[in-house]
Amino acid sequence: MYNYDRVGVNGKILELSEDRMYNAKEKARIKWACRRGMLELDVLIMPFFEECFENLENDEKRNFISLLQCADPDLFTWIVRYDRSKNCSYASIVDKIVKYNLSKIP
Repeated sequence: MYNYDRVGVNGKILELSEDRMYNAKEKARIKWACRRGMLELDVLIMPFFEECFENLENDEKRNFISLLQCADPDLFTWIVRYDRSKNCSYASIVDKIVKYNLSKIP
C-alpha cells in the first residue's frame, strides 16, 4: 500500500500532513515536477497547478503529487481521454485537470 504521507517529487520526499501548508521550496519542487517531457502535458498540467493546486483538498493535493510520478505516455493517454486510469485517485484528479482545461477554451 502506498504511503500518502510521504509523496515523492523528482526523487525528493515531501512529508504531508492533513493541515499542512506547502512552503515555497516544496511548491517549487511540485512545479518543477509539472514540467514534463511532452509540451502537450506542460500546457495542460502547469496551468492547472498554478491556478488550482492551492484550492484542492489535502487528499487531492496528495493525489496530484502522486500523479506526477506517472510516465508521460500514461498521463497523456488519460488526459486526452484515450484511456482511463485504473487508479481511482488518479482518475479523479485527471478529471479535474481535464475539466479545468475545458473551462479555458473560449
